[in-house]
Amino acid sequence: MPIRFFHYFPDGKPDLVSALTQWQGARVFDAQRPHLDELDSWESWQKWREAITDFYREQPCWGCPIGSMVNELVGRHDQVAAAVQNVWTEWQRLLQAGTERMITAGLLQADTDPRRLGRSILATLQGGLLMTKTNRTEEPLLDALDAIFLTLRAHAVEPAR
Repeated sequence: MPIRFFHYFPDGKPDLVSALTQWQGARVFDAQRPHLDELDSWESWQKWREAITDFYREQPCWGCPIGSMVNELVGRHDQVAAAVQNVWTEWQRLLQAGTERMITAGLLQADTDPRRLGRSILATLQGGLLMTKTNRTEEPLLDALDAIFLTLRAHAVEPAR
């Protein structure tokens, strides 16, 4: 008897891709953990960077699986767009929380906008991943991660002299 795969996805492809997006999002977050949840020092951000680099180096195809879904399907299916937006929102929230912890620890300037910084970090990372996928080399990802650290350091509190 044939398996009725779409029995589990009554709306067809959008349902399936939304479920796949949630699964991929969990994979991406799990690859960054525990570092993503503990971004409170320069060392923790460095460990996060290493986890990101290791995860994407292991991928069979270059780039971010979530970003790839955006490129393929978001404009055609509102349900898929919502699933991707949920992943982006959570990822940005986790990065924002890390910048908030850095502000609280006195490592970033008190007037730093953590929401904007979290969004900027995610946008820079995704841009690097898109270029990594296009160019089939990890160099754009590494450049994006360097840019993220330069941005964070631009908000750093100068050490006492």
